[in-house]
Amino acid sequence: MNKERRNQIQSIINSLNEFKAAFESIESIEGLKDDIDSVKEDEQEYFDNMPESMQSGQKGTDAEECIQNIEAASDSLEALIDKLADISSDIDDVIGELESAKGG
Repeated sequence: MNKERRNQIQSIINSLNEFKAAFESIESIEGLKDDIDSVKEDEQEYFDNMPESMQSGQKGTDAEECIQNIEAASDSLEALIDKLADISSDIDDVIGELESAKGG
């Protein structure tokens, strides 16, 4: 492979590394998921500590709906975290293949 094509591949690798850096904030997203789960636990505790008469009333219904919505958000965020991890791994694979192609 000539120098020009190697330079083109290196430029692509550099761009992929920049793109991948955006996905490396997965840890901060995991922290957000922990925050969401904490809010859900607090709401669940609020519901659990209600008298039974309130649990079956509007406040209880609202709390249960809130808990379900928070849980759905947590599940969606977990799926997003998994997808981002997969994308990051796929980018690593592409970079490795390009490095091999350019001979290094």
